[in-house]
Amino acid sequence: MLFPKIRITTIGILCVFVSATSALFLLSVQARAAAVTYEGKAVAPEHKLSLWYDRPATDWENEALPIGNGHIGGMVFGAVDHERIQFNEKTLWTGGPNSTTDYRGGNRDGAAKHLSSIRSKLNAGNIGDAAQEAKSHLTGLNEGFGNYQNFGDIHLDFKLPDNVTVSEYRRELDLEDAIARISYTYKGVDYLREYFVSYPHNVMVMRLTASQPGKLTLDVRPVSAQTGASVTASGNTIVVKGRLSNNGMKYESRMKLVSEGGSLAAGKGFITVDAADALTIIMSAGTDYANQYPTYKGADPQRRAMNAVNTASGITYSGLKAVHLNDYQALFNRVSLNFNSTQPQIPTDQLLESYASAPDNSLETLMFQYGRYLLISSSRAGSLPANLQGVWNNSNEPPWTSDYHFNVNLQMNYWPAQVANLSETMVPLLDYVESLVKPGRTTAEKHYGVTGGGWSVNTMNNPFGFTAPGWNFNWGWAPSANAFIMNNLWEAYAFSGDVTMLNDRIYPLLKETSQFWTKLLVEDADGTLVSSPCYSPEQGTISKGCAFDQQLVWDLFANTIKASTILNIDAAFREELQAKRDQLSPIEIGRYGQIQEWKEDIDDPENTHRHISQLVALYPGKQINKHTPEWLDAARTTLLHRGDGGTGWSRANKINLWARLLDGDHAHAILGGQITGSTLKNLLDTHPPFQIDGNFGLTSGMAEMLIQSHLGTIDVLPALPSAWPSGSFSGLRARGGFTLDVAWDRARVQTIAITSTAGNRAKLFYSHINGAVVTDNMGKVVNYTAVNAGQIEFDTQAGKTYTVTGIPGERGPDLNSET
Repeated sequence: MLFPKIRITTIGILCVFVSATSALFLLSVQARAAAVTYEGKAVAPEHKLSLWYDRPATDWENEALPIGNGHIGGMVFGAVDHERIQFNEKTLWTGGPNSTTDYRGGNRDGAAKHLSSIRSKLNAGNIGDAAQEAKSHLTGLNEGFGNYQNFGDIHLDFKLPDNVTVSEYRRELDLEDAIARISYTYKGVDYLREYFVSYPHNVMVMRLTASQPGKLTLDVRPVSAQTGASVTASGNTIVVKGRLSNNGMKYESRMKLVSEGGSLAAGKGFITVDAADALTIIMSAGTDYANQYPTYKGADPQRRAMNAVNTASGITYSGLKAVHLNDYQALFNRVSLNFNSTQPQIPTDQLLESYASAPDNSLETLMFQYGRYLLISSSRAGSLPANLQGVWNNSNEPPWTSDYHFNVNLQMNYWPAQVANLSETMVPLLDYVESLVKPGRTTAEKHYGVTGGGWSVNTMNNPFGFTAPGWNFNWGWAPSANAFIMNNLWEAYAFSGDVTMLNDRIYPLLKETSQFWTKLLVEDADGTLVSSPCYSPEQGTISKGCAFDQQLVWDLFANTIKASTILNIDAAFREELQAKRDQLSPIEIGRYGQIQEWKEDIDDPENTHRHISQLVALYPGKQINKHTPEWLDAARTTLLHRGDGGTGWSRANKINLWARLLDGDHAHAILGGQITGSTLKNLLDTHPPFQIDGNFGLTSGMAEMLIQSHLGTIDVLPALPSAWPSGSFSGLRARGGFTLDVAWDRARVQTIAITSTAGNRAKLFYSHINGAVVTDNMGKVVNYTAVNAGQIEFDTQAGKTYTVTGIPGERGPDLNSET
């Protein structure tokens, strides 16, 4: 046999965890690997939207496949002899108010009293002295921030000989089902494993089957990544539980095995499955964290984990799978995208490798839908938002603590939520931002001197209300982070038209964020209002009136004013905002035709920094647009000087920016660069290292090339690249409560179907659309108003679909025909 049955006492497990890292523990108990020979060629999966490979994963970051439900995440490796599923529970964090440090949410007493002095130094041009005082007195405290934690691994150790030959091996992630699968043939027996994480039942489900009875023999062995955890097995259940040594957070995972045929035998921390026909493993995990300021402590996780596993184990596998599919597909199936490409017949890693020399639209479609899959899998109601790595993390000290970065990254995570028809994934973000208001008021007072209304958040945050600036001024000072995140929340209303949500949840946040800024802005020598001090994200220098803050505050005030008008409340406050918005230091064009990053014209034309903070008014904002041609040209100049390279998320940002410049070919070039230069074999984005925001930014960028609605009209195919001459999409959303289906051929729209969810007036913009025919659900012609040759408007009724056909204009050449 490959390895003897592992027998480890509970005391032995505890001792190993106390004395060594979890990685060393894994090495100490892991059975030796079989030498596996792979024969035969795997065929592509039935579902076109699948990532698939002909070998198991050997590297977590680059190759393992992600599954998740917003709460629990798993990374599947797929080895024949020794399967590994690394898993997370999103609330398992060190740090916070129960940690061993003096946790104050990062707030530094007396910080605000230095603002006046620093502003005076900036006004006098003493930049160095201002920077020194800011670094010494405005930064937050590096106490108890914590890290997102790795929960552990689930190991399936199969009883195989030292040398194994398998055929038709395939490892896949089916985006249409949200199921990972491993399939192969060994000694004439077909083996199949399926993995998914059910949101309705909050369990990870693992299903193993064989085409012949009695062929499944293995040890099921969970391993904690936490020091001091206990692992106990009894009957058909394995429990991993403990407390984090840093903050005492309780955690627990429960796993129940349901065997069809064969037998189960519990060992010390594992269960042996002998000669089963099929096996279903059901696992749930939780902690005693609760997003409740100031304690952040909730109920013991034992009952929740136990109830979840017991409930799910009482349902057949087919029943669990059906519930999972109904839940997931209700979200995922809303949107389709087709560039009329054929399904690739080569594994995804080979498709990725060949893209540089032979770009394939099918990979671009897969990347677009992968972003939607990842957002569904990492952000569902009742959970924390998607963090820097979504929900997936294999380290107890991950890069940037796998936190919530508010200076672009968290915002980018949710850019596709509205346009890609996944508004439900926004619920955790809205809940999270609301939870930051109370601790944020303390930060507003201690660091900004703002009292009597107003809250603050800065660059980085954890699940414990760390709203203070970071402990390094050069990256930690970000007063406009609150205004930036409010753009995401405003868009939730703008797309849905949900006035109740606007009134009850979004407007109160807009108002208090605006109140913060009415008190923080100061008048500069030229009479304009500026943010002072400010720091253009992660490159500086300390200044007053930097474009990032000014543009975000303008956007915040504009959205608050509009919300107040819609709700017909706070007229006096609205007038105050209008006056202050008009007094803001404006967007400036610099000496080489660029949008200035700072109020002073000090931009370096050779600067290719990853942050393009001076263009937030272009995207996701709307202050720079096609109706401001001078600013739009200056934004183009800025991007050309910044270059097309960058980190993964930075490239994704540039896709959106170039789409807003209505330059589809350049946006597509950036897309290609991100795929070839910033995408791992499992199609996850890399900064490097892995950082999920780039996946989400790519999805929003592709959508932005196909539909834009930020200026009050629905612009169809506004930045269509020549690489997509024909195609179709369905289900993309537009602001105002509309969903669109569009088909085009040879770069010319053939049909537009627009479904109204709010009953608003539809305003369609497309070249020469005047002259088209609009019909309703019953085929009745709908009269419209022609604003100009490229814009028509007509009234709609909620729930009805309107079809636009016969759009005048000639199609381009058939690029697929032979010449």
